[in-house]
Amino acid sequence: MKAILSAVAILLAVFSFLSPTFAYAEVELTPAEQANSEGYFTLRWKGSVSESMVLEMSTASSFDTVEHQYPVTRLQSITLSGYDNGLYHFRLYDPEKAEYSNAVTVSVEHRSLSLAIKLFFLGAVLFVTLVVIILFSSRKNNSI
Repeated sequence: MKAILSAVAILLAVFSFLSPTFAYAEVELTPAEQANSEGYFTLRWKGSVSESMVLEMSTASSFDTVEHQYPVTRLQSITLSGYDNGLYHFRLYDPEKAEYSNAVTVSVEHRSLSLAIKLFFLGAVLFVTLVVIILFSSRKNNSI
């Protein structure tokens, strides 16, 4: 029985060193939503996060160049804002263990300026209409 347990332990040790990619199995990264039109979004993860872990952001899915690194010490989520239109890729990285989490992609596509202007004018028309109704109804009540 001890020989079988020893063999299993040795096989597990060998296979853990032979894995082709580093995967931080204790942490799973998930976006709150895949598509975004406001330019801000929340990324969440499950599992324990080490003191040295950082969140990496890249515009390339291969992470050839990492544009930003955000420290995530003791956090379980992070809200990021100020992003332009485009695809952004994120993953957690533990430099002490040289391990990566799964990568997630967030698409940011802002609403058009013409839609914002149309909604602004619609709101302005409704506001002016409401003010006119209030003024006319208050004059009628005062004259009775």
